[in-house]
Amino acid sequence: MPVLVVAMSARKIKDNAADRHNLMMKWETLNDNGFSIANKIVNIKNATQFKDSNLEIEHEDPSDSERLPLNYNTELEHQLNITHIEARIASPGLL
Repeated sequence: MPVLVVAMSARKIKDNAADRHNLMMKWETLNDNGFSIANKIVNIKNATQFKDSNLEIEHEDPSDSERLPLNYNTELEHQLNITHIEARIASPGLL
């Protein structure tokens, strides 16, 4: 009878190891996607700042300072938010 218990424990250990491996691979993919999206957002913001500095536009209206740049890509920011949510779902203890 003890052999059966050990065999079941070994199976649980293998399943647990496989689950952990799959979660690590999923985390790595989500992490790569998140960094890629964040990099795109930074590049877009840098490009708009560069264009703004070349144009030397002055804003006198305080409401203009709260507006997003014309080239601001809300889709990229949305993708970044989705990636964060997926990462929390995939491994809630890590975040």
